[in-house]
Amino acid sequence: MPKDSRGRPPTPVIVKTLNRSLKLFAFEGGKRSFTRADVDGLDDDQKRMAIRSAEALVEKLTEPV
Repeated sequence: MPKDSRGRPPTPVIVKTLNRSLKLFAFEGGKRSFTRADVDGLDDDQKRMAIRSAEALVEKLTEPV
């Protein structure tokens, strides 16, 4: 039996995971695991650590295979 080709192709798991993570940063409504005050409460070292983590993720996603 041929596979039904209607509809949109499934979203890869990595994209779903990243999209869910980004929703946690949407401070205007929606479900989130932290608040704007939590982010504002980070000290400079903690902010640098968070930025380094985000940059490491971008590097992993953009490095040649």
